[in-house]
Amino acid sequence: MKKNLLFMSGLVAMLLSSCDQDITNVINLPGGQDTTTPAAQKEVSFTASMDGMNTRAVETTIANLGSFKVSALNNSPAYTIMQDVKYTSSDNGQSWVTDAGKFYWPASDVYRYHYFYAYSPDVPGKEGKINILQNYPSLDDFVPNETAASQKDFVYATAKGNYKDDSDSPVNLVFKHALTEISIKAKNANADYKVQITGLKLGNIVSKATFKFPALWSSDPEEWYGFTNAPKKDYTTTWTAPVTLTSEASSLDAANVPFMLIPQQLTANKENPALGNYIAAKITVVKDNQTIYNGWSYVAIDTTWEMGKHYVYTLDFSNGLGKNYGAVDIAVKAMKTSVSVTDWVSKDEGVSLEKK
Repeated sequence: MKKNLLFMSGLVAMLLSSCDQDITNVINLPGGQDTTTPAAQKEVSFTASMDGMNTRAVETTIANLGSFKVSALNNSPAYTIMQDVKYTSSDNGQSWVTDAGKFYWPASDVYRYHYFYAYSPDVPGKEGKINILQNYPSLDDFVPNETAASQKDFVYATAKGNYKDDSDSPVNLVFKHALTEISIKAKNANADYKVQITGLKLGNIVSKATFKFPALWSSDPEEWYGFTNAPKKDYTTTWTAPVTLTSEASSLDAANVPFMLIPQQLTANKENPALGNYIAAKITVVKDNQTIYNGWSYVAIDTTWEMGKHYVYTLDFSNGLGKNYGAVDIAVKAMKTSVSVTDWVSKDEGVSLEKK
C-alpha cells in the first residue's frame, strides 16, 4: 500500500486505505478533530484549458501539456488541501488524474477560500526554482535553456474556491504562457543580388529573472522582475544548408524554431546595433556571380516583449543588407524589418537598419 503524508501549517492529513488499496486524504482542521463526514466529502478534481491561441507544434497546448503540478494555499500562506501534487493526462488533456491519492474539500469551514497554483513543466529551464510557499509564489532566478530547440514553454494557472460554492464542480485551471515567443523570417525581392542565410541571432538579451505568480488573496498581478544588473547573452540558431531568400517571407530552415525567452524591454543602439539589443543574420551576398559579403548583418530592435505574446520579425533585404559593425559596412540603404505580435497570438513590428 502506497502511503503519502502531507504536513501543513495548522493542518494534519490522515491517510486511510480502503479495501481496494485506494488512498483517501481526510483533512483534519486545527484542534485535531475530524469534522469531515462521509456524506460531506467532496473530492477535488481539475479541468484544464489553455488561454489564447496556439501557433506552433512545440508550444504548450492542452493536448501536449502532459502533466502539471498543483498546490493549494490559504492566505497565510500555508498549504491546505494539497502540496505540489502531479496530475497527468492520457487522453490529450480531456481528463486529469494523480497517483497521489484522493483529495477532498475541507467541510469544516465551508467559506474558507483555497488558492490553487499550477505550473508546467516541472523543470522549465536551465536554472530556476519554484517557490510556492511564500508571500508571492514564484519561479526564482529562471534561466532559459541555451538553444531555441531546447527552450520550454513555461505555463501557469491559478484558481480559487471554497467548499460551499465550488465543491460540486472541478477546479478549472486556465493555463497562461509566462514567456515571450520570438520568430524570425526573412525575404529579398531585389534581383540585383542574392542573399543566403545560415543563421540567426538575438543579441544582448536578459537571461535571468524571477517570475512572480499573481497573489490571489490580493490584487497583485503576475510579473517578471530582477532585471537590474541581470546577466545578458546572445541566443543563436545556425544550420548547414544555405537558404536563398525570395520575395516571399520565409521561415528559412527547419532548425529555425521560435525562441522562448524572458519578457523584457529591449533597448536599441541606432549608431551601433551590436551594443544594444539586436537581430543578426548570418548572410552570404552574391552579386554578378561574386561573393561580396559573408558574415553577420545586424539590426537594432527596441520592442517591449510581453508575457504570452508571439513576436514575428521579418528581415527585408530588398533595399539594403544591413551592417557588420565589427568589420565592413555593406549597407547601401537601410535594411527594413517588420514585426507582428499576437497573444500567442502574433505581433508584427517594423524595424529598419540604417547606414551609419
